[in-house]
Amino acid sequence: MNKFIKVIKNKILSFGNKIKANNILGKKFNNLKFKTKLFLGFGAVILVFLLGSGVNILFLNNINNSVENLEVAGDNMHYILKLATIVRGKYIDAIDLVDNNRKAKAVRHFNNHEKEFQKVIDHLKNQVKNKDIEFLLEELISLNQTYNDIFNKQLIPVWRIKNGEKLSNYSGIVNYRVPMVALVNTRDDMIQASNSLNRIFVEERESFLNIFNQNLGLTGRSFMISIISTIIMSLVIIRLLENNLVNTLEKLANYSREIASGNLKVEKLKIRTDDQIEDLARSFNIMVDNLCELLSNISNASNEVTGFSQELSSLSIEVDATINSASSIIDDMSEGVDQLAVNSQEVMDFSYEVVNITQEGHTKIRSSVDQMIKIEETVENVAEVVGEFSKQSEEIGKITELIDRIADQTNLLALNASIEAARAGFIRSGSRESSRGEAGSGFAVVAEEIRNLAKETSNATNNIDSLIREIQSKSKEAIKAITTGKKESQAGERIIKEAGEAFKLVNNAIDDTVTHIEETTASTEELAAGSQQVLEVTDEVKSISQQVTKESEKLSMMAENLNNLVQNFNL
Repeated sequence: MNKFIKVIKNKILSFGNKIKANNILGKKFNNLKFKTKLFLGFGAVILVFLLGSGVNILFLNNINNSVENLEVAGDNMHYILKLATIVRGKYIDAIDLVDNNRKAKAVRHFNNHEKEFQKVIDHLKNQVKNKDIEFLLEELISLNQTYNDIFNKQLIPVWRIKNGEKLSNYSGIVNYRVPMVALVNTRDDMIQASNSLNRIFVEERESFLNIFNQNLGLTGRSFMISIISTIIMSLVIIRLLENNLVNTLEKLANYSREIASGNLKVEKLKIRTDDQIEDLARSFNIMVDNLCELLSNISNASNEVTGFSQELSSLSIEVDATINSASSIIDDMSEGVDQLAVNSQEVMDFSYEVVNITQEGHTKIRSSVDQMIKIEETVENVAEVVGEFSKQSEEIGKITELIDRIADQTNLLALNASIEAARAGFIRSGSRESSRGEAGSGFAVVAEEIRNLAKETSNATNNIDSLIREIQSKSKEAIKAITTGKKESQAGERIIKEAGEAFKLVNNAIDDTVTHIEETTASTEELAAGSQQVLEVTDEVKSISQQVTKESEKLSMMAENLNNLVQNFNL
């Protein structure tokens, strides 16, 4: 049985393989939704099972009818045997009458047997199904009537006459032999008729038994056919579903493996099943398109970050060079201020000696005039240098504004990268874990580092801007002090020139000159201190610029690593 089922299964599987998608049945089946396919498949199996069950029920009804017919035939045979027994009983009653001389008992038994005989005959009449049975029953009834007439009209009168009764209406031979021979002959005829009837019922019973056996065999075969048909239909449905579902899922699995290996140029899934599997395949294609777009955006963003980091590094180098130049200029200015302080001190010393060397007044006055002219030129040079330094500070401020804008743009790019990474994380949560999800997570970390770096750069540029504003403020104060010194030098020059015309007023003018020179000295000292502060600020700006350069290099390395991660995918 198991071998038979295996053979049937192999044939069904080979038959299922022949059902291709280009067949009308295959196309219609593939165009159905998966739920509809399941319902149709199980419905077909149930329909086959119900049809087989209906046929089995029909055969079982036939078996039931055959069993009923067998029971009827058996009952009829029983009644025929009973009928023969009654006939023999009636004959025994006749013998009992003749031999034992017991009329009352014999007659009573005879009448009882007659009643039973009539009951059997009535029952058999209800079972008449053909003319042969009807003819035999009529013959039995006729023979029974003859038998009764012989018993009542011949045997009883002979018995009565032999027992002393006189019967005027009896004209027969007074001898038991004649009626007993007639009874025996009639009995034999009745038994022969009952035997004939019994043979008919036996034949019917054998016919019903054959029908019963045939129906039983047909029922068994029908049951086997029903089971085999159900199994065949189930295997066909399973094969169709396997061709439609398993092959499709295998395509999805291969597609997923290609994506997991980084091959995003894999051919798009083309599944036309008009069900949830087609929706899944379409979602896979959309996911790959979105992933390609995301990775392309990530690559472009990383390239832009690399470009911005390079520009930031270049700007940092330029700022560093500018700061070095400004530092050199401030060093020169500091030397000039120191020289101015020395000259102011000399003028001050010279003024103190004026009182003692008034005889050399004209010569010293000329020297003072020349010295004051030099001081004025030096002050003008210092003013120009400080003004240039102020302009350079403004240029540095513009550079820091540029750096700040770059930092803002970098921060915006980092924010966009975080959003794209979040989208990548969202896609990863609706599918299976893969290296793409890890790349998205890694990119989120890189984007966060870029944003932190942009914040640090912005804070650094704010510090630079604050320092530059302070430098500009100090430069303005220096220019103001230099302007004041210039005015004072011009006033001193004017006073010295007037001293040549009014030498008598020299002593009074010397006091004023000393006072002005002290103020000039104080201003030059403040200018020197301011230049020193400017030097410190430029050093700090230089350090910040170098830090920005290092961070831009880190940013460039991060962008390069991100590009390497993106290159793992075949776009």
